[in-house]
Amino acid sequence: MDLPGSDAPTHGSVFAWCVPVGLALVALVRRRLVAARPGARRPGMLLLAALALCACANYIDFGRFRYGTYLNEWDVFHYYLGTKYADEVGYFGLYEAALVADHDGLQRYQNPRGRIRDLDTIGYRRVDEVLGRADAVRARFSPARYRAFVDDVAFFARSLPPERFSILLCDRGYNGTPVYTALVRTFLSGPLRIDRPLSRALLLSVDVLLLLGTAFALFRAYGARVALAAVVFVGTHYLLSWGHLKGALVRTDYACAVVLAACALRLGRPALAGGLVTLAAASRGFPILFLLGPLAGLLGGYVRTRRWDPALVRCLLGAAGTGLGLLAFAAAALGSSAPFADWLAKISHHAGDPNTWNIGYRVLMDADVEGGVPIYVHMRSLLADDALLRLEHAASRGFVGAAVLLPTLAFASRLRPDRALALGYVFVFFLVPVAYYYQLVLVLLFLFFVADEDAPLAAVGESLMWLVGALGYLLFAGVPGMAHVPMLRAHHQDFPTYYTLSAALLVVTLLAVTSAAIEARRAEAR
Repeated sequence: MDLPGSDAPTHGSVFAWCVPVGLALVALVRRRLVAARPGARRPGMLLLAALALCACANYIDFGRFRYGTYLNEWDVFHYYLGTKYADEVGYFGLYEAALVADHDGLQRYQNPRGRIRDLDTIGYRRVDEVLGRADAVRARFSPARYRAFVDDVAFFARSLPPERFSILLCDRGYNGTPVYTALVRTFLSGPLRIDRPLSRALLLSVDVLLLLGTAFALFRAYGARVALAAVVFVGTHYLLSWGHLKGALVRTDYACAVVLAACALRLGRPALAGGLVTLAAASRGFPILFLLGPLAGLLGGYVRTRRWDPALVRCLLGAAGTGLGLLAFAAAALGSSAPFADWLAKISHHAGDPNTWNIGYRVLMDADVEGGVPIYVHMRSLLADDALLRLEHAASRGFVGAAVLLPTLAFASRLRPDRALALGYVFVFFLVPVAYYYQLVLVLLFLFFVADEDAPLAAVGESLMWLVGALGYLLFAGVPGMAHVPMLRAHHQDFPTYYTLSAALLVVTLLAVTSAAIEARRAEAR
């Protein structure tokens, strides 16, 4: 069942198009301009500061919200109810419980197809079948908790347009890790009520405060230019400024934690950096790949000097200690370790279900082209039946590992720790297909290029990063009068958009690897 787009009225505004293109051009000439006219640095910083303020306004769509409020009801429905009522609905029972609660409350659910998503199988179930076992669903709650659940479901039913609420229960459910569930429930969704304005404002302010705090940390660690550029990047980039991340409940924590880890390494606090990466991984899983760079640095340094780098040892000990602490906290807060097994089963179902919104190397492998337009191929089902295709994919993965990932580890081992961590986006891109609304970690790749002006290919990489953001809007909206050209027509939130952006990011990640190779060679020469 098709889900609605999440674009706001201002998405793809002239500001969001023009600023990245302009900054892409500036990135290529800025160093020469400043060298020729040192006095040009101050006006440039003032302009960048003004653009950062405009980017913040663009991030919140200049106040023109989709449904008249900053609250992202679709997202908060899942992450507020999924954490607050984790004991009663777990990872598989949210939709059937919400349907029964709506039936006992406002009765706003009017899906004409008469079905909701079955989170156990990622298939669908008939509404009458679910309502037929309503007593069993209600029995999971105490009377007081069920009344509160009915009230919370009613709040979201009133907040969403009827047609949107009627397809909400066909999404893919709540997917936060048990650690995320325990933390959010303990400190946010448990004590704060979504239907109270002040509590709601506090819930929605968490992501805003995380982003602002991360910008301040970038200022402390890398200076004003990098911090302001990062603010503009997040506020204008197609992949980072969509509605999924705005007005949501703690949806930027994983990316902010990894960026903060890079800042901590830059400021000489490796144990804190390791703990922050583990915190990010405990929230979303895949950020653990950012530790591969520092780990390569530790092992590479030992091979070269027969000594363990004490800073990197503290980084990894900080990561391990934080991980153990978070696991213990989650098990205690949730009452058992069972949610961990349920989450793994849920994520396994989720990963096996086709998602045309992913970004990554595997997206390029799971595609075909018809009439000049990329189309998604459910490669997992094809691999099960075709031995030759399995061999071809295994060879492709082997080639990527030998030609890209292993060399990247070798290059990372000679980089400064914060740069090695930022280079970890390469591993994310090649190993994990991540939905576009989790691409906030792209800030790390941007940081790799923009943080050190003397790095090889830095200007080219920064320029390409800006252009990838502008390209997203071009693919989304198309070029007027050019619908007859396959890749210039409006593809909106369809597979061609994310396929083409994956191809563009492939170029950028390979450029980052090349830059790291040159930098590592220079370090070896020194």
